[in-house]
Amino acid sequence: MIETALEKAGVKINSRFVVQATPNYAMKAHIEIDPLTSVSFPLMPLRRVEREFYKFGGETNAETLEKGLRVPGVDKRLMLIEPTEEGHRENTVIGREEHVAKMLDISVETVQDRVRTLLRRDEIGRTGVFIKEELSGDETFEMVLERLAEENPAVRRRLTSLC
Repeated sequence: MIETALEKAGVKINSRFVVQATPNYAMKAHIEIDPLTSVSFPLMPLRRVEREFYKFGGETNAETLEKGLRVPGVDKRLMLIEPTEEGHRENTVIGREEHVAKMLDISVETVQDRVRTLLRRDEIGRTGVFIKEELSGDETFEMVLERLAEENPAVRRRLTSLC
């Protein structure tokens, strides 16, 4: 549906990928429009922590954007960005996880998970992704997901874990 909507809008798709960050995270579709623009969406149900990841970063929606409203979120430096009339305030998340969770309307577990992940990334760097597979011109996301589930027990487990 998303690919069809993009095509109907005259948006040229450069490449398509199925990506899974770790064996425990949901697989996602990534549609690259150009080097600076991409669309991604989950190919399976998200767990609560995965869903709240978007709120952690400052999730917005069409209505909020149309009204010009800004929302709080956390950046990769683990700084809480709080919009103000003149700009924004920045405060560290570390040591304030409960406050941040309440402000963003997410669980403390999600905040702690992101803090742990981003601090680890500072220490050892990015370690890559579990799966990143480019689709050929005639493949659909569903076809590739089905094939990967047949070939890879970890993918199969993650796909069936929420059914």
